[in-house]
Amino acid sequence: MVDIAKYTIGRQRPHFMEICVPVTELKLRTPNGEISTVSKDFRSNCPSDEHSYITDFKCSGKEMDLIKEAQLSFYSGHSAFSFYAAWYTSLYLQARCYRPLGSQLVLPAVQFFLFCGASFVAYSRVSDYKHHWSDVLVGIIIGSAIGIINALFIAEVFQRREIPEEFIYKKRLIGKYAFVKGDVELGNIREQRPVDIQISEEEKQQSQPQRIHNVPIRVISRNEGNGLQ
Repeated sequence: MVDIAKYTIGRQRPHFMEICVPVTELKLRTPNGEISTVSKDFRSNCPSDEHSYITDFKCSGKEMDLIKEAQLSFYSGHSAFSFYAAWYTSLYLQARCYRPLGSQLVLPAVQFFLFCGASFVAYSRVSDYKHHWSDVLVGIIIGSAIGIINALFIAEVFQRREIPEEFIYKKRLIGKYAFVKGDVELGNIREQRPVDIQISEEEKQQSQPQRIHNVPIRVISRNEGNGLQ
C-alpha cells in the first residue's frame, strides 16, 4: 500500500527544491527583435503571482535517483510501519500475558514505550524534512488501523491462545482479560476458586434414588426427616 500510494501520487518532499534545483524557461527579446528562451533558476525567476502553482519546470540537479526519491513523500512508510508494529505488539502482549509479569505495571510500561518509540519515529520524519506533517498523520492512521485489524480479526490473538489448565477464564473486560488461580488477584477482579467437597461412596449411594416395584423411592436422610416432622 505504501509503495502504491508513493508512486501513484508522487508528492514532493519538503527538501525537493534543494535536490531538484528547478529551472524555468524565460522568453526574452534580443536587440535584433528575435525571441529567445533562456533557462533561469526558479528562485530567481519567481512568477508575479506568488500563489500560483508552477508545473512547467526542469530539474537541473545531477542526482536523478535522489530527484526521483524526493517525489515519494505521501504517505510516510516509517510512521505507518512503526505504529503498526506498536499496535500489533501491544495487543499480542495483552492477549498472551494472562498473568502479571512480576508487577501489574510491567505490561503497561512496555506498551507505553512501544508507542513512545513509534511517536519518535513519526516526529523524526517531520523534523528531518523527509515528510510533511500530513504525510506522517496519514501514515499513523493507516498503520494503526492495519495493526488493530490484523491483531483482532486476522491473527485473532484473543481467541487463538492456549491457557494452562490451572488458570481459569473468568471474565473479559475491554482490552483486559482476568484469570484466577486460587486467590490470585488479576485484572482488578478478585475471585476465589470453588472448594470441592469430598463425599464418601456411602453418601453418594444414599443420595441416589432407589426403585422398588418400578416405583422410584428416594432415601430420606435423618436431617431431612426431622425437617418433615
